[in-house]
Amino acid sequence: MENKERIREGAKNGISLAANQMDESVDATIDEARALSSRVADKARKFGNEVANKADETISSAGHKINDLAGTVRRNLPTDGVVGSAAGAVADSLESGGKYLESHDLESMGKDTAALVRKYPLYSLGVGLLVGALVGKMLPRR
Repeated sequence: MENKERIREGAKNGISLAANQMDESVDATIDEARALSSRVADKARKFGNEVANKADETISSAGHKINDLAGTVRRNLPTDGVVGSAAGAVADSLESGGKYLESHDLESMGKDTAALVRKYPLYSLGVGLLVGALVGKMLPRR
C-alpha cells in the first residue's frame, strides 16, 4: 500500500509541477503578446502621426499655391468693369481659401466641417450626394 501512496503522491506532485509550469508558460506568452501588441500600437500611432503631419504639410502647401493663384488673378485680369469686379471676387475667394488652408490643420478642418454639417444638415446631404454623383460619373464602369 505504501508503494501505491508514494506513486500517487509522486503523480500528484508531477501533475502539480506540470500545471505550474504550464501556468508560467501561459503567463509568459500573455506577457509577450501584450508587449508585442504595445509595440504594434506604438508603431501604428507613430505612422498615423507621420501621415497626419504629411497631410498637414500638403494642405498648407496647397493653401500657399492657392494664395499665389489669387495674386496671379489680381495681376493678370482687368480691374475695371464687370470682368474686373468678378475677377476681384474670385481672387478674394481664392485668397481667403488659401489662408484658411495655410493656417488650419487637418483636425481643425474636420471640426469645422462637422460644425457646418450640424448647422446645415440638408445642404450637407445635398453636397454629399452631388459629390458622390460626380465621383460616380468619373469612375470607369465595369
